[in-house]
Amino acid sequence: MLPTLVLPPESPPSHKTYSVQRYSIAEFLALELADGFLYELINGSIMRKTSPTTQHQRVLSRLNTIINNFVLANKLGEVFFAPVDVFLGENSLVNPDLLFVRISRSHLITKDGIMGSPDLVVEVLSPSTMKYDRGSKKDLYEQHQIPEYWIIDLNNQAIEVYTLQNEDYVLEDVATEKGTIQSKVLVGLVVEVGEIFG
Repeated sequence: MLPTLVLPPESPPSHKTYSVQRYSIAEFLALELADGFLYELINGSIMRKTSPTTQHQRVLSRLNTIINNFVLANKLGEVFFAPVDVFLGENSLVNPDLLFVRISRSHLITKDGIMGSPDLVVEVLSPSTMKYDRGSKKDLYEQHQIPEYWIIDLNNQAIEVYTLQNEDYVLEDVATEKGTIQSKVLVGLVVEVGEIFG
C-alpha cells in the first residue's frame, strides 16, 4: 500500500503568467527576457519562475549525484539538471529540475538543449509551486509521453514516481522518510528517501 501524503492548503503559485498572448518557441526566444528571472513556455503561455530555495538545491544536488552515478556506472545515457532547455512541440520550452536521456536517444541532445521528450524528468516542488508542477507541467509531460515523471515533495519529504500507462500518468511508487523508490526507466536504480532529505 502506498503511503498517504499530507498536502498543505493551496497557496498562490510563485510562477506568474507573463501574458495572455500565446507564443511559439521562436517568438518566445525572440523576446530576449533578461531580467534575472527564469522563464518557461507551456502551451504558448510564458511562466516566470522564482529562484529555488537552498533546501530545493540541496535535495536536487543529492538526487543528481545518485542518479548520475548510476547512469555513468551503467553507461545508460546522460543526466542534466536545470537550467537546460527542453523543447516540446512548437509552443513549449521548459527547464525540468533534472532529466535523463537514454543513450539510444542521444540525438535529442544538442548545444541548444534537448530537442524532444527526455526519458525521465524530475521536479522538486514546494507548497508555493505545487499546483504548477502537479498541474500544467505534469499535463505537458504526459502530453509529450515522457515515460517517467518524479515529483520531489519538500513539504512531505516524499518522492513520487509517475509512469505512463495507456498514455496517462499513473502513480507507480511513492515513499517517505526511510522508504525507497525504484525507477522503471532506470532499471535497478533504488533511491533511499532518507539520503535525499537527510
